[in-house]
Formats: sequence, structure tokens, C-alpha cells
Amino acid sequence: MTEINDWPERRYEVFFSSTCEDLKDLRKSFMDETYRRGHLPSSMEYFATGPNTADLIKQRIINADFFVILVGARYGSCVSRDDAHNVNQGPVHFIDYEYQIALDHNKPILAYLLNENEFLAAREKLPSSDPERKYDDELKLFRNRVQNAGRIIGRFGLSEKKRGDLLLRYGQDLATLINNHPEGGWVRGADYDGRAVSTNPFFKRFVTELNKFDVLSERTEHLPVLKTSIARYFLDQYLARMTHKGACKFFFESGSSIAFLSQEFIKLLHEEQWLKVLAPKLDLNTNNTLTYIDFALTESIRIAMYPSGPPEKKYGATFGKLTSLHKLPPPEKPIELTEDVIAIVEEITEWIVHEYKENGVILMTASGMDVNKDSPFYGPHVGSYYNMLFKRALLGAKCPTVLFLDDEKLLENPFKEDFCYPVCDGQGPLSWAELCHQSPLAIALGCATEDSRRKSAELLTSMGLTEIKKNEKPSDDGAWPIIASNKAFFELWGSS
Repeated sequence: MTEINDWPERRYEVFFSSTCEDLKDLRKSFMDETYRRGHLPSSMEYFATGPNTADLIKQRIINADFFVILVGARYGSCVSRDDAHNVNQGPVHFIDYEYQIALDHNKPILAYLLNENEFLAAREKLPSSDPERKYDDELKLFRNRVQNAGRIIGRFGLSEKKRGDLLLRYGQDLATLINNHPEGGWVRGADYDGRAVSTNPFFKRFVTELNKFDVLSERTEHLPVLKTSIARYFLDQYLARMTHKGACKFFFESGSSIAFLSQEFIKLLHEEQWLKVLAPKLDLNTNNTLTYIDFALTESIRIAMYPSGPPEKKYGATFGKLTSLHKLPPPEKPIELTEDVIAIVEEITEWIVHEYKENGVILMTASGMDVNKDSPFYGPHVGSYYNMLFKRALLGAKCPTVLFLDDEKLLENPFKEDFCYPVCDGQGPLSWAELCHQSPLAIALGCATEDSRRKSAELLTSMGLTEIKKNEKPSDDGAWPIIASNKAFFELWGSS
């Protein structure tokens, strides 16, 4: 048995794929065994589901070193065509989708199939009304495809007494796979002294808590060109103008786009002329944990968390009293807020107005944008109920606001029922159309191509954001940034 103190110097990430309803416990046993042997298990339950679930899964599989698939007696849920850009025919089941990604990216695969007798018996027990029954033939074909792929194949039964032998077999298979594919994995950096974290109880707790922000961690794991490009472009175009005209209060809202913005903000402030002139005047707030830590570790810059309270585990965002409210599921029609919800949202809005109406700027983001003006969900949307309420409070203050997006969020991420929460009212006083025309608002957009920037500019102009800032050539990193604002915003900050 591998003991904790025998963990290998090189640790590998293993992505697990299986149906959940019938194999949840078995998958957990495999993942526990992976961790016990010193490696890093990964699967869907380690990150949030939502409108981009299939894309997140694809990236995690690509990043993983190995792929393990457990095929039982069910085929599971389907990937929607909208959720996965490369799914052209449907339905495609998640387990099939994940397996194909692993094949496409040449991942070393370990496959384990429920033995034939138990498989047939379990399928026969399914009632005719079970939606699974219409996939009898497809599941058999999928099992055959996995079996005939030439990977290491193990058979398993579902009884507890067989599980110990199966896990021992898996441990041996994993060791063989690592021996045959030693490249990749994670090793401790030469300049990193792990003892500082491993023995310091404070550091260990901090790292543990930060690792719980799985969605935020996923979105900031790699440096995204579009997010950093638009952050730099906005600061280059607007920060001097804003501070020259008295702006000294900035609210950095939650989200990975804002975390990268604050990172670029800090880099700029480290330049001597900014550090001496601007840093002492700044009054910053955030509900973004990464942004707060980043600023807090930087000299001469003050920042406070608002609202107070523990951060939401997936996103690392604080929402204060909003988390005392009952969380509602994603709506099928515009949400009608109850009086208790409205009271807390208005309390936050009043604080924002008091702090940011004069010399203040709100810097925020969203998961996507529904650009269909006839849609009841027209405008930005997010994947969290509390985040939706907090964004309503920010926009309801009608202070100068910049919304940071990338072209995919604008052009390819419309509202999806069962996943998204709309930030704005359909036709109410907080409608997106009203905000675009009446509140000082700008959208800072990172575009991957000149053509996508052209399409984005047309859309933003049609919203009422008619003042456009853009370069004729791409930035040094190859992106095509654009900032579109309405007249109210431009009169404040855009003119010289």
C-alpha cells in the first residue's frame, strides 16, 4: 500500500468520466485511490456546471495527463448543441463526448466496463418509461467502441467484495500507464520551498480555502489573451483621463476578467509616476477575493472588501446579506423579486450610490450577453443567483460603469434557460435598453479577430453605445480590443 509519505515527486492529473446515477460511489473510490497514490483526480463535480459546462470539461480533459472511463449500465445525460460548439449531431451523451475528446487529444486511457452479465441484468430492470431505454442500442455500441479501442480494459462488478480487487488492479494499471507515459505531470519548482506551506498552519489553511474557488481557479489557471488585452487597453485609454478629472474610487467586482484587470492595474501603479501621484489618493473596494489579496499584498494601495462575509465557494466572491436569502433556480421567465430580496438589493445600491456617484467607477463583468432585443432576457446574464442580485444592485446605482467582456460572451453566449440568471429587467426600470441609453455605461471588449470586432462594434452601436475607441491594428498580443460607450459615459470620461 502506498503511504502518504511515499507520494511521488511527480504527480499526475487524472480525469474521471462515468455516469453519475449508477457509478457515483465507484468513481469516488477510484478518485480516492488516485489521491492516496499521490496523484490528482479531476472530474465534473470539481467545477461548476452551467452554460459553458462542455467547454470547461473539454479544457480539463486537455489539461489532464490521463483519462479514466468507467462504463456502467446507463448512458447518462446529453450535451446540448449550444453547450458544445463541436457537437453537430445529437444527442451526444457526456460520457461519449468526454471519451471522444480524450481520443482526439491522444490522452492515455484506462477503461473499465461493467461485466456483461450485470450490464444486461441492469438494463432489463429499467422500466419502459425510463428515458434510458431509448438508448439501449447506442450504449451497446459505445461499450463496444471503448472495448475495441485497444486501451487497457478491466471488467468490474458492483458488489462491495469485488471493489478491493478492482482498485488494486486500477492502482497497478495506473502505475503501468505512468511508466509508459512519464512526460507531463506536476513537480515542485526548483525555486519553491514547499516546506513553508506544508508546515505553516496559516499558509496551509489559506491555500486550502483558495482551492475551493474552483470556477474562479479554472478561469484564471491560464493567462487569457483577450482578458489581459482589454484590461491593458482600457487602462491605457481611460485611467489617466479618469484620474485627471477626479476619479479616485474604483469598485472591482467579482469575476476572472476583473481579477486580470486588477492585476494589470497593479502593474501600472508600480510605475513610478503612478505610484507617487495616484496610489495615495485611491479608495478601492471589491467583492473579488483574488483582487483583494492582490491589492492587499501591494504596498501603498488601500482596499476593502464589500460586502463583508465569507466568499462564495465556487467564485470567491462575497455577497453579504444576499446569501441569507433562499437561492432560486435559473428562471424560465424574468424574475419577480420579493420584498425581502428587494430590501437587501436596495441597501447595497444605496451604499454604492453613496460611495461612487461622485468620482467613482464600477468595473464589472458578466458570463454572457443576450443581444436579442425581443428577448425577455435581453442584456447580461450570469450563472449564480447571488451574483445576479449583486449585479442588479451595482447597475441599479446608475454610477459610471464599465462592463468587461470578450467577443465570445457577446457574440456566442445568449441566455440559456435552466443555466442562466438575467441581470436586467425585461421592460422595467432596470432594463438593458434603459441602462444603455440613460446610465453612464461602457463595454470594454476583447476581440480575437478584426472581423469579430467589426461585428461587435455594430452590435454595441445598435445598443446605444455609439462612442467607439479602437486601434486600426491589433495589439502586441494579437487581440483587437474595443471600448464602446454611450454619450453619458463619454461626456464624463471620454473627451479630452
